[in-house]
Amino acid sequence: MRAVPFNIGHDHQLSSSRQIRQEIHAGAWCPRSSISDSVVEWLEIDLRSTFVIIGMETQGRHGMGLGKEYAEFYRIMYMRPGFNEWRPYRDRKDNQVFEGNKDTRDSKFNRLDPPIIADKVRFIPFSKHVRTVCMRVELHGCNHTEDLVSYSARQGDALSSGIMMHDWIYDGGISADGWLHNGIGTLYDGRLGLEDFKHDSHSWVGWKRSSASLLPGTTEPFLRFSFHFQTPGNLSAILIHMNNKFSDGIQVCVPALFSRPVACPAVYRNSLLPNPATSMCVCASASATLLH
Repeated sequence: MRAVPFNIGHDHQLSSSRQIRQEIHAGAWCPRSSISDSVVEWLEIDLRSTFVIIGMETQGRHGMGLGKEYAEFYRIMYMRPGFNEWRPYRDRKDNQVFEGNKDTRDSKFNRLDPPIIADKVRFIPFSKHVRTVCMRVELHGCNHTEDLVSYSARQGDALSSGIMMHDWIYDGGISADGWLHNGIGTLYDGRLGLEDFKHDSHSWVGWKRSSASLLPGTTEPFLRFSFHFQTPGNLSAILIHMNNKFSDGIQVCVPALFSRPVACPAVYRNSLLPNPATSMCVCASASATLLH
């Protein structure tokens, strides 16, 4: 195991580890132990600040033509402020093992969907058989400039057709009653879902009107979202992208309430009322603009 600080360019872009596609001495990280399904080693990258990582590039050890080691597959774990443990990365299709290299010469680039927001990243070489591996790595991304740390909401429901409208990529926890907390996911992945959500359900989150909570003192159902920011500020806008396919029982929700808990000035809450004429409210993204 090894922790390596990365160099950050003046334009706040992630720069190379100065090893990939270059031949400098042995030119790679090689764990002392051979890798197998029962042996875990990792290369830890300390970015020293929070970044949005959109891709990963790996390469084996060339070693002036003498190297023969490379990682065929690997996994990723990451940390960011507010986490108390490392989180495994999985993409929108629930893949957690990524293809690495087939030789020591060529590099392999994997685009991340969704991107990772992190200040520390671990590359964990993976193999079902005992093998020696070496890795050169590079991260692609930019500085994370938003103040949003996490959002909380109830986990999504299923359509009557059986399509699950869950927040599949949420990287926080989920309570016994289905409340998502201390993470980010579909509502903050920088991507708008396709209009036909049936063919892009992993890019939408949906809630049934019948399973929503009731506003205190009324019979009106509502959905509550909590946005958690790193620092207090003036909230100027909340933008929520919704689906409006009435023929499938889907329609936009009606903005209802906005509040800020007095004891926690960096937490803002917004509530939505499902339209009474439809059975479900579906959202693809939400963003909150915080002014200091």
